[in-house]
Amino acid sequence: LCCVGARAECTLPDVYWREFLVMSSAMIRARSSDAETNNDADAVKPREPLEWILDFVGPEVPRQKMTKTINKFDDIEDCKDQQTRQQQQQRPQLVMNYHASFLHEVIQQFLKSAPQAENRTEQIRQFWDGFVLFNPGLGH
Repeated sequence: LCCVGARAECTLPDVYWREFLVMSSAMIRARSSDAETNNDADAVKPREPLEWILDFVGPEVPRQKMTKTINKFDDIEDCKDQQTRQQQQQRPQLVMNYHASFLHEVIQQFLKSAPQAENRTEQIRQFWDGFVLFNPGLGH
C-alpha cells in the first residue's frame, strides 16, 4: 500500500501498527472460516503469515525515518529457543518504508532502479496494490 501525502500517519507509535496486524489477521481468519462454513470450493482461502508493505510518501515525511519492520508480537527478540523464534518470525508483519518526497519523484526513483520494461504503465502498477489518502492536502 502507498500512503500518499503522509504526515502524522508515519509518526504513529508501533503499538497502533501492531493493532493493525492483529485486526488484519482476525479478518483473514474470519474469511477463511466463512469459506469453510459455506463449503465454497472456489473461494480463495487466505493464509498466514502475511506481510504488509506500507510506503509513506510525501514531502512532510520526516527525513530521519528509516525503514522498519513491526511484528504482530514484540517478543521475538526474547525467544530463547530457535524453534519458538522461527514460529514467531512466521507471524504477520508490517514493513514500513518512508519517502520524504512527492509521489511522482518516488515513482521516477523506482523506475530508474528497475530494469527497463516495454510497458512502463504496467511496471508502475506493480509497485503498489492500493493507495491511501487520509488527508493529503491535494489542491494546496
